[in-house]
Amino acid sequence: MKKDLRGNHNKPGDAKMQYLRIVSPKECSVDAFITLGISTSRAHSNLIGEFGSGAKHAMLVCLRHGINPIVFCGTQRLVFHTEPEEEPSSGEIFHRVYVKIGKRNPERLSVVAEYGAKDWDNLGMALREFVSNAIDGAGGTTQGVSVKVCEKVNPQAGKTVVGIPLTPEVSEWYGKLPLYFMHFRKSMKDDMEKKVLRKKKPDRCFVYRKGVLVRTAQTSDDPSLFDYNLGDELKIDEARNLSDYQMRDEVARVVSTNDDCLVEIFRKLPGDQRYWEFALPEWDLSDHARHNQELWKGAWRLAHGNAVVAMGYSPLCDSAKQRGHDVVIVPQGNWLKAIEAAGIPSLYSVLDDVNIKGDKMLEPTDEDKKVFDTVWAWLELVDLTRGKAKPNFTLYERVQTDDSQIFGYCLGKTIHIHLEHRANHQTYLEEIAHYVTNASDCTRSFQEYAFKAASKLALAAGLG
Repeated sequence: MKKDLRGNHNKPGDAKMQYLRIVSPKECSVDAFITLGISTSRAHSNLIGEFGSGAKHAMLVCLRHGINPIVFCGTQRLVFHTEPEEEPSSGEIFHRVYVKIGKRNPERLSVVAEYGAKDWDNLGMALREFVSNAIDGAGGTTQGVSVKVCEKVNPQAGKTVVGIPLTPEVSEWYGKLPLYFMHFRKSMKDDMEKKVLRKKKPDRCFVYRKGVLVRTAQTSDDPSLFDYNLGDELKIDEARNLSDYQMRDEVARVVSTNDDCLVEIFRKLPGDQRYWEFALPEWDLSDHARHNQELWKGAWRLAHGNAVVAMGYSPLCDSAKQRGHDVVIVPQGNWLKAIEAAGIPSLYSVLDDVNIKGDKMLEPTDEDKKVFDTVWAWLELVDLTRGKAKPNFTLYERVQTDDSQIFGYCLGKTIHIHLEHRANHQTYLEEIAHYVTNASDCTRSFQEYAFKAASKLALAAGLG
């Protein structure tokens, strides 16, 4: 007995039966609905389709939801249904798909309704596919395309008509058609030409590909300042899915090359409200900033004039203001690093007595220099300077409030010793060792150097 997977929503004779009718001005071949791989859109960059599987998967999604669409390819009527079958080797039940074309007997297809169920997992994906195919049939426009609710689905010569029983789920999806397809908005002509779409008010981020919604930010995410409409550069899988990582990566590229977008984000960065764009990947932002420095600098000037950027408040901000600089606090580290990568002046770059770590440099006293020279002389005595010239030496005072306390560090050819450890020979020895070895803490090469220094110094002191 013929039986649909979840019951049949088509009820002949039901006068109240309604359909979502989707009409394309181009007549598709019957094979477009039953043969995997056939696509008339793949070679056209202005069209949505490219895989040759969408209509087939869409039909299977409907069958899995107990919905039997009516399809007319011109005047040829296609009716799909499923019948349960048992797989001989395992005894598992699957649902074979059949198609009745015109008045012919139903044809058994080499596909089951369960195919693609893990990826094509909701009815909206099927509806999106049918509408996308209709738009592609019109050459990427809505001219001659019709998507509306009606009580009858009739053939139309030279066109493709898909009628989907109007279940509550289908009706809800249809009510949001302009959200899913920019093509059906009053502002369609302007919006389709833009990659960055300004919102009337911030809410979840929507990312489109050629005007079709392919990704929505999580409900837990911050609201976004913009929506985005991209093209072939946005890679999707065959189920038309887009990962969150891919979405953020591609949006970072678009944002970084759009001056209006950058200006708006720069203006919002110092505020208390967080936006989705604030969490874009640091590496992508910095890389694009380095390659678009003039655009970033121009956007920064429009947003903040000649102000310098800082990560957070510190006494250095007051020092900069005393020297005539406006300071903009940007709490987002990813954006701060990108802004600096664009060559936009930072707090540290305008203070000549502050290094790139934000530490205030202090001139060592003769006593400080004596301690440093003593430690360097120890390593020269036991031949552990590896031929390197004596490094520069300075004291520093840490004025940042967002960093942990450290005793000292080596930066390039300069040893920096914290003011509170100016008389600590051990700190000098450790930082000079970093300078000589170019090795980090806890590495094997640094440990070997430390033990070798301890042994040689002990022998030199007559302790051997």
